[in-house]
Amino acid sequence: MVHFRRKTRNKARIGRADGPSAQVEWPAHPAGRTDGTAVEAELRRPLLRFRTWEIAGDSMSPTLEAGDWVVSLDSRFLKPAAGRIAVLRRPGSESEILIKRLLTQEPAGGWYVIGDQPARSTDSRRFGPVPERLIEGIVLFRYGPPRRLGRI
Repeated sequence: MVHFRRKTRNKARIGRADGPSAQVEWPAHPAGRTDGTAVEAELRRPLLRFRTWEIAGDSMSPTLEAGDWVVSLDSRFLKPAAGRIAVLRRPGSESEILIKRLLTQEPAGGWYVIGDQPARSTDSRRFGPVPERLIEGIVLFRYGPPRRLGRI
């Protein structure tokens, strides 16, 4: 998929080379100009950030099983809420990525997380609440294997 942007006076055409596009009006500049410099910078940043993940363990079964592939949306765009499944960095070992269910938000701002199979899960019972800054994203759906395709 190729994305493009064509600039014309005070409008930008945004879309895909192989699909639909939209025209966006730039807001007026405080000095009365409509050169679009502030908006142009915003358009260059990705609007939404989706990431894919492969499930490696069984701590979230039967919801997620080893070999499943899921898509998450950055937590800046979809806020964490109790009951959602989150992709997070493990406190104390931030290079380790975990996928756990959000249980409750603690008064200090962290989230208590737990696996769907607590006996086989490394979760908040072991490392405590997870600060919100360590939550990478919220799992939206499973796209593989094909027989398990669907929303989470």
